[in-house]
Amino acid sequence: MELTVEQLQEEETSRHGDFYSLALFRELDEGAEGIEIQRTVGGIYGEEGVGGRSYCTVTADHDTHYGGIERVVWSDSAVEISYTDAARQALNLADRNLVLQLSMDDSDRTKVKDGIRRIFAGEFVPPQPELVNFD
Repeated sequence: MELTVEQLQEEETSRHGDFYSLALFRELDEGAEGIEIQRTVGGIYGEEGVGGRSYCTVTADHDTHYGGIERVVWSDSAVEISYTDAARQALNLADRNLVLQLSMDDSDRTKVKDGIRRIFAGEFVPPQPELVNFD
């Protein structure tokens, strides 16, 4: 499945622990299409020892799945995200591989790459996905 994204939006707060999200989308006449990947650190709602580090993917239709990313591959023009079958089903994706074509300038592409690195930094429950070409 391939999706062209033209915009990014980052959100960060420490109100409920360390929260960071990266949304990649394009505006349409009837709304937007894209995905958002979110991460929290410090346990659920920032309480130490509760839950653990986690991440989730949210679609424009608000379908959500925690974990479920097996691999993320970076190139200068695209990001390929490989999901587990359970995540694919929960997110209502056509197949397990989602290719996000980055139709944006170099500065925004750098923000996307840095944001993905930040989301998947450290240890996770569920396990951290394999990151390819993020050196």
